[in-house]
Parts: sequence; structure tokens; C-alpha cells
Amino acid sequence: MVHRIVLFLALALLLLSGASATAGKNNACPKPFDSTIKVQRLGGFDRLATASACTVLMNQDMAWLMSDWVLGNELYKGYQDPSQTCTDPYPFTVEEVSMVLYFYQACDIYASVDVESIDNSSPGCPMPGNMLDEPVAVNGPYFVGFFLYFDDPYTQIDLVTDSAPVGCTTFNIWDETIGYIDLVDNDIYNFPGRIFLFSYGTTGGGSGGDDTTGTGTTNPAPSTVMLKPLNNELIQGQPRVWASETSGSSIIDYMAFDYRSLGGGWNLIGYDFDGTRILRNGVDPAGTGDGYSILWDYTVLPENQYWLRSRAIDT
Repeated sequence: MVHRIVLFLALALLLLSGASATAGKNNACPKPFDSTIKVQRLGGFDRLATASACTVLMNQDMAWLMSDWVLGNELYKGYQDPSQTCTDPYPFTVEEVSMVLYFYQACDIYASVDVESIDNSSPGCPMPGNMLDEPVAVNGPYFVGFFLYFDDPYTQIDLVTDSAPVGCTTFNIWDETIGYIDLVDNDIYNFPGRIFLFSYGTTGGGSGGDDTTGTGTTNPAPSTVMLKPLNNELIQGQPRVWASETSGSSIIDYMAFDYRSLGGGWNLIGYDFDGTRILRNGVDPAGTGDGYSILWDYTVLPENQYWLRSRAIDT
């Protein structure tokens, strides 16, 4: 009898190996994830100080297995935002990187991980940037990388995803001539959700109000106001959520948007890195100034009442 298990691969930070071109992935297909499957974690985050330890995991529940996608000799990237899951998150020291994989049989794999800065050269869509040196201490969001290699053609490994396909958060590269692809928005197969690629670390105090401009002046803590939808508004279709940053800080990096049901936890809708749009009320211009917005696709959610929030993150 074959025992199928899911492994959390938790690795100390290593130097990254370059990805090389391999075959295409046109046979990929999703299968429902069996929540009764035994989950086993390799490595140990328990050694870190309990008071300051935090897991940067922004996924919803495990929902899908992506079969016939993992070919080996490839690199995965995941967007990380400690402010989503950690109290008083910055500076945040990244200690471990993990990825959830589904194995059909015992096999040998080789893996390495890294931490990278964010490349914001593509407006509205953060991309993996430069590799950061150890020890990795950050004062804002970052990317983690997971390089996976195996040479046995009979090795079968599936990726595990949630059911929230948020763009610009998970990437894959296996052919340098193709480059990075967004796993939920590409020309091969759009994943039904985000892969479970995340990190552990320790927090070391907040950065709000610190002199980060180099001018000897301070910036106020970020503050936002939701412009659209209005409180108790009935929404239909695919509404655009609008918010404004009101503190006057000169170092706002981006805006995050979240939703939750009346009795549930917060779930990420997505990010807007372009705050230069004219403020609108959803239809008509409402004045000049910096505004942030995002389209909210809630078609997978039941009809209900939901809370929305906006969060401005500075540098």
C-alpha cells in the first residue's frame, strides 16, 4: 500500500542554482486536494524564539493538486509580506523558506532556497529582484525562491495550491528563453490558486515613523480611507475597490486590499503599486490626488455580507 503524504520542505538559506530549459508543461491539470492526507513537515522552526517567531503564509486552505507540472530543474518564486501575518513585523529576519509538495513515492530531490528584493519596474505587478545576502533582514515585502531538481524521469511530484488565484504573487521559471511566468496568468495553464511557498522568521520592532528618507525628517505612519464600495453598498459584477492614502507620507510603497466574512479571517484580494491615479468614486473623477484601486473577483464566494479593508505599506 502506497502512503501519500504532503511534505513541508523547510530549508536553511542556501545559494541558488540557476534554472535551465526543460520540456513544456502542457499536460498540467488540477485535482482536488484530499484534506485527510497526512501532512509532514521536514526541518524545524521550533528552535526560534517563540515570542518573536512568525510564519509569513498568506494562503487560504489547501484546495488543489497541480499534476504533471513539476519537471525538475526549475525555480519557483513567492511574494512575501510580513505585515499580513506578523505583529510589529519590521525589521523582519528571514530564517527559513518552505514549500509544500505532494509525493507519490519515495524519491531523491535536490533543493535550495533564497530571498530576493522586489523589482517594481512593471507597474502594479511586483517581480523578483536581486538576491539578498545573509543574514536576511528586511523592512518590507520580499520574494522567496525555491529551486527544485531531480533526474529520475519516473519521479512524480505535485504542487499544492489554495483556491485564491492572486496575480503577481507566485512565479515559475524552467527555461531562461521563456523567463518567469505568473502561475495564475500565463499561456500554458492558469493555476486555480497560489502555491504554498512561504517563509519563517523573527520580528524585531516596527518601522513606522522612522527616518527612512535620509533627510533627517520623519514620515507619519500610513493611514487609508476606503472610497469605494461605500459602507453597506450592494455590489454586483466585478467591482473596483478604491482607497486613498491620507497620512501625507512621502514613502508609501503600495496598498494591499483584503476581505473577510463576518465571522472569518482576512483574505488577500491583491496589491496596487501605482498610487498616481486620479481619485474616483468608481465611475467619475472625484478630484486630484493619489489613489489606489483593484478589481475584486468574488465569483467563488457565496452571496453574503463582507468586510473590506485597505492597508498602506511604506518603505
